[in-house]
Amino acid sequence: MIDETLTFLRDHLNDHLLSLIASEDPQDVIVFGDPTRHDMFDLPKDAVTLVLLNVEEDRSVRRDNPFTKTLLDGTVVKVQPDISLNLYLLFASCFKQYDQSWRYLSWILQYFQKNPVLAPDGNPQMNPALNPLTMELVSLPFSEQNEIWSALRIPQKPSLIYRAKMVTFSDDEARAAAAIGQINLDVSL
Repeated sequence: MIDETLTFLRDHLNDHLLSLIASEDPQDVIVFGDPTRHDMFDLPKDAVTLVLLNVEEDRSVRRDNPFTKTLLDGTVVKVQPDISLNLYLLFASCFKQYDQSWRYLSWILQYFQKNPVLAPDGNPQMNPALNPLTMELVSLPFSEQNEIWSALRIPQKPSLIYRAKMVTFSDDEARAAAAIGQINLDVSL
């Protein structure tokens, strides 16, 4: 699910950005970085690199009984609780011309401002099994930004950080729940 979410965001943003660029040789603008080097994270030139910074479990959305699920036919089945995740995404822009870096980031910012929720029903290239993604801009203090760039071992670049809420993993191997018998309580005072 995480890979499908990141790939969808990359491809979806590339389609949008390429529609804004008048180029005879369209090339992807949003790319994944190369984390294979041991000494530093590699940011490709003339691109906006999408980096997964963190995966956080979101426990705020839980069902009343997370160990059971009622199917459409009314059958109650036992399941493991869903795991809902928030993905922290860094969009780092690395262009020869500094103003071009900010132009692409501005377009990304404007796009998510106009489209804060990306759902499968409005995006045919999105896997229907994915939940709608809510894109929230994250503003970090300078000290935390410095820690991120230090961890990547590269000089700070123009960037944006977004939280993509909710990537949900569900138990697909549900088992029929045991029938719950009626309990008679005799309360005598």
